[in-house]
Amino acid sequence: MGDASAREKHRPAVVTAVIAAALVFATLFGAGPGLVLAPSGLVAAAVATPQDDARLFATGYRVDDDAIWDYFRHRGGERTFGQPVSNVFLLDGLRSQIFQRHILQIKPDGSVGVANLLDTYLPFTHFNGSAIPRPDPSLLASAPNPASPTYAQEVVQFVQANAPDVWQGQQVHFGQTFMNTVTLRDAFPNGGGDPALLPLLNMEIWGLPTSQPVVDPNNSNFIYQRFQRGVFMYDATTGLTQPMLLADYFKSILTGENLPLDLAAQAAGSPYYLQFAAGAQRAVARPAEAPGLDLTGAFTQADVLSILEATATPLPPPARVTPIPPPTPIGPEIIVPTVIVVTEVVPPGQTAVETPTPTTEALITPAPLESITVANPSQCQGDERLSVAPPNPRVGDNVLIAATSSKQHVYTQLFGTERVTKLREEARPGQEGWVWEWSLTPTFNGTQVYTFYIDSTVPCTTLAFEVGEALATSTPVPTNTPKPTKTPTDTPTPTETPTPTETPTAVPAANRSQLTLSKTTLRGDNSDSLTATATLLDSNGHPVSGVFVQIAPLPPTPTPGPRGPTLNIDQAGNVLTDANGSVTATVTSCWTGVGPVQFTLTAYFPDAAGNLQPFNSRPTLTVQPARTCRT
Repeated sequence: MGDASAREKHRPAVVTAVIAAALVFATLFGAGPGLVLAPSGLVAAAVATPQDDARLFATGYRVDDDAIWDYFRHRGGERTFGQPVSNVFLLDGLRSQIFQRHILQIKPDGSVGVANLLDTYLPFTHFNGSAIPRPDPSLLASAPNPASPTYAQEVVQFVQANAPDVWQGQQVHFGQTFMNTVTLRDAFPNGGGDPALLPLLNMEIWGLPTSQPVVDPNNSNFIYQRFQRGVFMYDATTGLTQPMLLADYFKSILTGENLPLDLAAQAAGSPYYLQFAAGAQRAVARPAEAPGLDLTGAFTQADVLSILEATATPLPPPARVTPIPPPTPIGPEIIVPTVIVVTEVVPPGQTAVETPTPTTEALITPAPLESITVANPSQCQGDERLSVAPPNPRVGDNVLIAATSSKQHVYTQLFGTERVTKLREEARPGQEGWVWEWSLTPTFNGTQVYTFYIDSTVPCTTLAFEVGEALATSTPVPTNTPKPTKTPTDTPTPTETPTPTETPTAVPAANRSQLTLSKTTLRGDNSDSLTATATLLDSNGHPVSGVFVQIAPLPPTPTPGPRGPTLNIDQAGNVLTDANGSVTATVTSCWTGVGPVQFTLTAYFPDAAGNLQPFNSRPTLTVQPARTCRT
């Protein structure tokens, strides 16, 4: 009678319906998932003991808060959330912890919920070359009415209708990925539980779909679908569908570490942009912009190796094995690895019985603890390196960009200034471990920046290099001189063609570049618009073409509230300067508050080290309030 699993098994249907409705309302409309349908101790102040190493991950962070740990385990753990990339800190006044895919927060009532990552903290569309869809207002308008008495059933049907498994002939599996995130075993490890609750538990994790599937305009092999709390990505080259590791980007916005250029430009006006300052009060650089933010201790990592050494348990006795014959070479640098077959385990204090088969025997010696690496496919090894050949390429050259690492990473990508072509899907062995290679033919001169990604979305290393202008004439290809059929007459020696003088690569100058606005006042109804034009110039006032430029507001910006203000800057993929050195953007704003508000705009370009530099030109935009704002 007192068994919890037995009580779950015989729960009346009406109780299940009440729980379902409570889950939906709590999950989507602000209260957070107050019910954890498994043994749970939701006490926000409860913290694990330092010796509980099951909570320590290879990232160097641990899940110390008992409430977050309980929720993490009963919603799929690392499979659902990824690994932690922060400690617990205050975000908007709530105790929060960043994982690779999500941010978990403790609500005022002590329950744990998943933050609306994209709606609240990452309202962006470009993540290091990946162009994810914008929210679709028409799709959101068609969502079920929360006041409906059958809302729980309707909202599940809405997800099923708008998260397809097959889209335009591609097996994208978005619906399956959504519905299979949390399993019955995750939520009810002791058995029992109603399978009808699983769609609602998965809605806790992802929220509603906010877009239809969209093909990445920069890579036709990638198809995305946006939800309130994440983005699913289908890769046609592998046939795999997986949630992107987007929450890690929020950490990059806070700290500036591994922050892609396109995301930095979009986030420049965010109140969270580059806020982490270890020596400042609350470890926040601009506390007035984010009054509910306290980053004290948020990014202090544990020494994983030291903890493993202190808590290591004795390894099992050595096993006597028979090795398969030595590997056979298969071409340069490639061998078939040796496979070890265990034939007998030797208990302590006993002598192994020799087998009559004449084989060469060896003992497996336990590796020293220093050599143990915590395996994680989504973790950079730390030795990743990018190189370019030739080292000083010119426009039109055939360029090779190579990434190396001692770890055989999966789902590797290279994104940057221009499109690259991967030479082979699988890594090849090389002198520094594993090698991945891409080809590039630069089409313009200037600084180019490329970032090496693993697991499709985790940045490991970045390379910046200069591309020179094309030579005035191409080097002629020598041909065989035909044998003469008769004695030729003397011909004058040709005059040597002088070597063309190389034109120096234009270097952008922040003090000469200009940002202009077609008008300086906007009506905050999201319909009135203006055109912003950024023109990148060198120190002589000449235009610099083919360089990444992003138009964005300068921090600090007005803090948005229920009525705004928000500023929308749409470059529509127009991020490389044209022959006139220019890029343009359409600017709109939403503001229904009291009185005008002002934004200071500028434009950013990468310097030779790949760091974003703002223009000195910084016009002011005034937004007048409107009665309504079009969504």
